[in-house]
Amino acid sequence: MSYNSKLIQARPNTNVAFFHPSDAVVAKLEEFKAQSKINSYKLNEVSEDGLTKTMSIEYNTSDDYLNCTQDDTLVESANARSAHCATNNISFSIETD
Repeated sequence: MSYNSKLIQARPNTNVAFFHPSDAVVAKLEEFKAQSKINSYKLNEVSEDGLTKTMSIEYNTSDDYLNCTQDDTLVESANARSAHCATNNISFSIETD
């Protein structure tokens, strides 16, 4: 059964840059997709007003979610995201099944 995860960022205004995953993260997601750990992902869903960005990932199983999110590249990205969001007054939440 698939397992979904959403990262939702909300910025104070459009002059503040959202956090974007690095090329290394995208490559890692593609690697997981090739291994059938990820079914699909969308990284740049921005709201009409430009203040909210959603990144969605559909994992094959909840175990795949746990394994992927413990990968060093993704952990490093999560730490960078937290720092970027704190510095730029961006709130974020992670929603999972």
